[in-house]
Amino acid sequence: KVIRSIKTADIDGFREHRLNTPTIHGRQRKIASINRELELLRGVLNYAVQNEWLIKNPFALTKGVISKAAEIERERVLSADEEQRLLEACTGRRSHLKPLLVCALDTAMRRGEIFKMRWSDVRFETMEIFIPQTNTKTEESRTVGITSRLREELEKLWEASARDPNQTVFGITNTVKTAFKSLCDETNVDDFRFHDCRHTATTRMIASGSPHSEVMKITGHSQIKTFLRYLNITSETANKVAVRLDDYLSERSGHTVVISEVVN
Repeated sequence: KVIRSIKTADIDGFREHRLNTPTIHGRQRKIASINRELELLRGVLNYAVQNEWLIKNPFALTKGVISKAAEIERERVLSADEEQRLLEACTGRRSHLKPLLVCALDTAMRRGEIFKMRWSDVRFETMEIFIPQTNTKTEESRTVGITSRLREELEKLWEASARDPNQTVFGITNTVKTAFKSLCDETNVDDFRFHDCRHTATTRMIASGSPHSEVMKITGHSQIKTFLRYLNITSETANKVAVRLDDYLSERSGHTVVISEVVN
């Protein structure tokens, strides 16, 4: 279609068509996938408006065509047992996946941030990784800490590297999607994606007792609503909350008894 001929009805029609078109595997297409396609189309049309090829973006006249509320949010968090199986299987031709996994699970960095990380960003002396704004989704630089096991993995990579500060740490030029999928299949870790490492790391940081505000700074979230999408409550966290509530109720009950005795 010619850009100027695209109307709101065409956008609605495209959405309905995609909803009714199964995937190549014959499964129902997810609303989240369609929303990503619509967001891309909206961006293209915004570019057309900026370059004066289009007077107004037809998306401005639509309401609810991109519905985030309709998306099914993933709540996949890696268990300790699953993590151990994955890391133990990172040997031989899959040995390059271990430092990647440890980095993702211990820093909550995005995949792109990990792949673009250079040795000049790694600060062994202060146990920190600096993420420049050019590598972040929000275009804001930030710093994340290095755990002891991540330091161990990074030091091994540094020793085996050319020790060039401008080189990328992991040397990934394309993707690890195929290797990661086969790793999960082999270890029977079902329905786990690399991006779920970010969910897992965020959940663990909160479970360890770190304040939400500090974790948000580390993960690079600027909106609490978005941050909470990555925060999943594990049974361990739920039990800790219950124990704290028990303690609070016990203290409150004891305080009430003392006051009653004084009044009487």
